[in-house]
Amino acid sequence: LINKILDSYYIGNIVNIVNVENENENENENENENENHDLSIIDEILKPTRIYMEILDILRDYGDLLLACSHITGGGFHDNIIRVIPPDYSYKLHIEDYEWPWIFKWVQEYSGLSREEMMRTFNCGIGMVLFLRTDGEYLREIIEKYELVYIGELHKI
Repeated sequence: LINKILDSYYIGNIVNIVNVENENENENENENENENHDLSIIDEILKPTRIYMEILDILRDYGDLLLACSHITGGGFHDNIIRVIPPDYSYKLHIEDYEWPWIFKWVQEYSGLSREEMMRTFNCGIGMVLFLRTDGEYLREIIEKYELVYIGELHKI
């Protein structure tokens, strides 16, 4: 999907650049800004995956509160989360107000995917989900210490 989006994006921009003759400095500066934006898109897409070493610290320091974790990869949230929760549980995400990193906004704009389709396909900037006991007094401390974002909860069915 990303390849298709990039192909259509760059074909459109290449056609626009080829058809425009830049004769003054202002036009050249605008073209350079576009080229820098294009490079940042490529850099962002090719950025190495984050390594979540702090999970080991959480496990060491708060192991009794950590129930499970899920690496959110291809397949988005649902397919990855259901692999780690017991079958007699469901989950509810509260990410309506979550601000996606700019690259996912760009992907959505150029792909035409809905928010729901984006969440089914990509991690949208949330690469790891931890399931912590909410009855522990340390929940807020863990969230602040490790710069986590509360995005939902588990419910017994």
